[in-house]
Amino acid sequence: MIRLFRKWRGRSDWIRLSDQISGLLLKSIIALFLLLVLFQLGMQNDIIRGLLTSADQWEGTRLN
Repeated sequence: MIRLFRKWRGRSDWIRLSDQISGLLLKSIIALFLLLVLFQLGMQNDIIRGLLTSADQWEGTRLN
């Protein structure tokens, strides 16, 4: 484990690493938010909703 961190000796190296990680996290959050918006828009369409979920066909029917 110590071998992995030997190249990260100075404070500026850690700051650069944290900047890279925070940039990656920000991109991931934006991508997930866009996927959420696209999924919610898709659920408004009857055809796409029928492909993604089967709950609509069971609404109003007794299961037993």
